[in-house]
Formats: sequence, structure tokens, C-alpha cells
Amino acid sequence: MRFLSGACLNFTAQPLKRPIWKRLWRSRIRDLFWDADSGSFFFTGNDAEALINRPKEIYDGAMPSGNSVAAYILSRLALYTGNQRYRDLSWNQMRSFAGKVSEHPAGYTFLLTAWQFALWPPRQIIVVAGGKNNEAKEFLDPLKKNFA
Repeated sequence: MRFLSGACLNFTAQPLKRPIWKRLWRSRIRDLFWDADSGSFFFTGNDAEALINRPKEIYDGAMPSGNSVAAYILSRLALYTGNQRYRDLSWNQMRSFAGKVSEHPAGYTFLLTAWQFALWPPRQIIVVAGGKNNEAKEFLDPLKKNFA
């Protein structure tokens, strides 16, 4: 479910016009997987078969963990929607793993990506130039070398 939400956010260029992603997040992921005691997500939903120990996936291997993906999605949703609740959930989740991440950062690369996104969200620059002349070309050429 967390990977599906991430795919949905990546698929659409304008998530604000797609309120279904917010509803999907609110109605399913948080209700099924959230552990309020630790501020993170379980690997299995509360509607799954009862286990002796309900695991939490936090280590990023060849594929990022569900918790890392969820933290990244929450940070992006906070940026796109301006909803402080998403930001709070993301920070609570990242704080819950801070000790483990500081001991072995190489094992939590995607969670660190989520952390980076939360601390330094992307900026958008809009350059407007009129007519057929290339007034903006002089300004845009150096940017294209580094950020294209």
C-alpha cells in the first residue's frame, strides 16, 4: 500500500488536483499499519492474520523499507497539501528510528532521503520571458548545466 501511494504520487504531476491520494492515505494506510505507540508503521495490517510478533520493516536493502517509503510520501504530501498532520506523522516516524539510523546510516539510505526531503524541500523557479527573443536564455543556460 505504501509503495502504491508512492507510485501514485510519482505518476501525477499535480497531486493537489488528485484528492484521491489523500483519501487513500488517510483511509487505508494509516488505519491499517500505523503504530501510535512507536510512531512508525507495521509491516502487516491490523486486518491480517494475528502474529506472535507484528514486525516492522525499517532496514533499506535493495528495496527501501515500507517505513522509509511512508516517511518520504508523508513529507511529499505535507509539501503538496500544506497539511501539518502529514509533516507531524513523517517527523514522528523519522524520530522513532533516529537512534538506529545514527548507529548505521548506510542501512537506511531511503529513510535519509526522506529526512533530506523533509529538511530541505525542493524549490521551484519560474522564469517568464516574452516574445521570440531569448531574454531568459542567458539566465537558464547555467541552470541547465547543473539542474536539467
